[in-house]
Amino acid sequence: MEISVITNCTNRKRVPPPDQLCARTLLAGSSVEVATHWASRLLECETRKPAHEIYCGRSFSEARGASHLLGGQLLIASAGLGLIHADALIPSYSVTVSSGSEDSILRRTGGSAVEWWNALVLRSPFSVKVTPQRADLILVALSRPYFNLLLETFIKWTDADLEKLRLFVRILPDELPRKLQASLMPYGARFDHPLGPRPGTQADFAQRALRHFVEHVLPHSFDNNTDQHANMVNECLSHLTPPDRPNRTRATDAEVKRLIQTHWHTVDGSSSHMLRFLRRHLGIACEQSRFRVLFHEVRASTAHYTSIAENGIHE
Repeated sequence: MEISVITNCTNRKRVPPPDQLCARTLLAGSSVEVATHWASRLLECETRKPAHEIYCGRSFSEARGASHLLGGQLLIASAGLGLIHADALIPSYSVTVSSGSEDSILRRTGGSAVEWWNALVLRSPFSVKVTPQRADLILVALSRPYFNLLLETFIKWTDADLEKLRLFVRILPDELPRKLQASLMPYGARFDHPLGPRPGTQADFAQRALRHFVEHVLPHSFDNNTDQHANMVNECLSHLTPPDRPNRTRATDAEVKRLIQTHWHTVDGSSSHMLRFLRRHLGIACEQSRFRVLFHEVRASTAHYTSIAENGIHE
């Protein structure tokens, strides 16, 4: 069978991006204007490596592992490049649609993430199109923001194309357009039960579900339809229930940074210990990528003032 896997890129990369390929260095403008300028920068960068050698992190590792087991092609949805082949030679870059990052492209365009995506895929020299007609199965494991970018594409597919689609997204069925609901494999919150088959974080939920499907469901059911696959997933997870989620308090960026500064020495300046401390001991809700940005800002500020004190410099 010809099987395609689609996953999202990661902020973590093995190769540091050059300054000109960081969103923060772009001039502000409309999505089309910024995408056009961005595409020219991509073409000018000659330092490139295969995409699968640039991205790292568990979510990407799980998706790549699933694709390898299937012997299929792996496609990556990238906020900086569009939809690309995992074997494509690409430059390293820093672009995200997350508003909490200094390299958020939305800070440059002022528009929506979907507007940026639509402008990007038409101009990026690396972007390709999904061709469901050429595949027998298309397994899509995406974080919610990236799924929203590709949603318009899936909605346009024919009923025959959608028969090939299996979605692994942390989303409720009734949040999907009706024509896509049958394609959603029913992993849900129960997949994160402490005794679940593949524990992890919410950030890699989709890719963990994909890997489980490829290892425990698909080998026995390559020719099954969406309903049969969904029933098999339900059977695999029937003994699990959704875990209890702690009720944490939302805090602004300024409040989180203030707490990091206050408790810096409590955790000896450890990033991983600080995030656990905020969540478990202070009851603060903070998504991991957002925390990483705020923590680095506090660390840079702390290092700055430590240097001033040590050198006896007064500002």
